[in-house]
This record gives sequence, structure tokens and C-alpha cells, in this order.
Amino acid sequence: MIDFSFSDEQKAMQKLARDFAQKEIAPVAQQFDREPAFPGENHSESPCRRPDEPHLPPEYGGQGLGLVDSSIINEELNVACVAIAGMFGINSLGCGPILIGARKSKT
Repeated sequence: MIDFSFSDEQKAMQKLARDFAQKEIAPVAQQFDREPAFPGENHSESPCRRPDEPHLPPEYGGQGLGLVDSSIINEELNVACVAIAGMFGINSLGCGPILIGARKSKT
């Protein structure tokens, strides 16, 4: 039988992401809905390290997390504000092709 429980590390990561999202994102969510801007100050204070790049390998500035770990962070950010979480997460759309190109250029 497959165990779908989170590891202790994943639970800690989830708590960090939840605390950050509720403390830093939720209070300003409506403001950013009214005024289109990127919440840069929230980005730099994140205990999740770069919430926009959790899946990138460390050599490219990311955390090297897998899809499940990235999804845990993303889910917590989305609970606080879908728009801000979307701004963090949008990088993943272009990162795949860039990573493939970067890896091929090293060989």
C-alpha cells in the first residue's frame, strides 16, 4: 500500500509556507487585487526561500524540490491569495525549457 503521508520535513515546509502566507500575503491580498503590482517585499522575506523557484536545482538558485514539495508550498500560498501565488508560480512556465537549454549548453 502506498503511504501518502507527508514526511516531517514536508510538514515543516508546509507550516513555514502557511505561516508566511497568512502573515505576509493574506493581509495585503485585497490591496494587490485593487492595485496591480508585484509584491516584491513579500518575496524577499519568504521563509520558504524563493517561493517562485522551489523546483529549480540549487545551482540555478532554486531549492531543488520535487513536484510534491513545490505543490505543498503553492497550495499554502494559494489559500492566502490566488493572484499573488500565481505571480510567484508563473516562473515555472518558462523554467522548464530554460533548464533544458542550460543543461544542453553545458555538455
